[in-house]
Amino acid sequence: TCRAFFVALSLGQKGDEKMIEVKNATLQYTTFKSRGKVIKVELEQICYVESHCSNTHAAVLWLMDKRPLQVPKNLRILEKENPRLWRSHQSYLLNPGNVYMLDKLNATATFVNGLKCPISRQKFKTLAERFA
Repeated sequence: TCRAFFVALSLGQKGDEKMIEVKNATLQYTTFKSRGKVIKVELEQICYVESHCSNTHAAVLWLMDKRPLQVPKNLRILEKENPRLWRSHQSYLLNPGNVYMLDKLNATATFVNGLKCPISRQKFKTLAERFA
């Protein structure tokens, strides 16, 4: 099961959508604040992250329980804050700790829960070396 925690906060005016970052010194989890809620997700629960198709300031985390979770940060910020996440493609970050299999023919990574994430052909060799 996913261990995401939701906490209600008062951020001032009703409907305030101001995004506030929370720093995490241990990097064992990542935290997001948006729309009056705090979302805390353990890094080992993340399989991969994809950029949001219609919002360049957001991303979608795909979790171990196969649920998507939209967060108010883009891939560049997530990559910088969480060095354990690896850029596998222009639009994807993956968590190498949860990769079960690499498929060179289809250029995909399969995770322990069955989810699949694309890998750019240029970055496949580097990931295969890290995976070994």
